[in-house]
Amino acid sequence: MVIKAVILDLDMTLVNTLPKFLGILRECAARYGKNVSGDINYLLNVYYRDPSLSEILGDLSRNFWFWHECWTLYIERGEYGEVFPGVLGSLETLRNMNKRLIIATGRELECPRMMHELRYYGFTEFIEGCVSLGDLGPGHDKLDLVKRRSVSSNCHPAMLPM
Repeated sequence: MVIKAVILDLDMTLVNTLPKFLGILRECAARYGKNVSGDINYLLNVYYRDPSLSEILGDLSRNFWFWHECWTLYIERGEYGEVFPGVLGSLETLRNMNKRLIIATGRELECPRMMHELRYYGFTEFIEGCVSLGDLGPGHDKLDLVKRRSVSSNCHPAMLPM
């Protein structure tokens, strides 16, 4: 089997966004009466067990518009995360192997609103596209992202490694 495309997650896979996003998350949660306490290490431990942070945010963790508000504020402030070491070199290697690179992010924000950030990281010269939960709207999950990108990339989902 020949791998034609690689679908990549963005946050905490390609980019360490949590340290910069944490202040915004605390601010957004406070607007809804939730207190996001704890240091970055505690929150990272929670995140890696439960990326929705439901044990901290409760029902708010499933509110599409809450996350949309947080990610909008993150983009507007323009204080982005840091690309993990080795990521850009790996993307370049994959592109040199003629692989199609696509970002599929669980962010509840539309990809066109993330383009400045993706350019900031240096990703736009390597990726062919981006799809997000924000593009799909409420009621979708990451599997829907993969299905959407595999159809638009003319690849069967089994040929798109995660």
